[in-house]
Amino acid sequence: MRGYRVFDVIENRYSDKDFFIDKDGKLYVRAMYFNHEPATRATVTTEEVDPSRYIVEESTGLKDKNDKMIFEGDVVSFWPTLEHERGKIKCEITYSMHGFWAKEIDIEYDRKWIMYGDVEIIGNVHNNPELLEVTE
Repeated sequence: MRGYRVFDVIENRYSDKDFFIDKDGKLYVRAMYFNHEPATRATVTTEEVDPSRYIVEESTGLKDKNDKMIFEGDVVSFWPTLEHERGKIKCEITYSMHGFWAKEIDIEYDRKWIMYGDVEIIGNVHNNPELLEVTE
């Protein structure tokens, strides 16, 4: 399933609000208010949100080895090739005009990285930036 999730920069967490994106790419939040009047039980409103507060991350449509959906902004761990000398690597999932990439510090792997099978989400760039720090 394709979709997206929204990170709230102010609250420093993924939001559970009901967001949607219009055809022009603007982000809106939908809210439902309940009234006491029987004829108007609920009112649904939408309002455009401040784009500097929220980061929209798209789903890759792919799942990791634990059946968790992989989104841009996730940090994943995998073996890039069977002959890879350094062992498992950690990469940030990014999106460019050519699709999703697994981006290591100085190397980018195209979408074929999922074929290695042992891909696992180990965090995300917002809550676990230390996962992408270079260690000697």
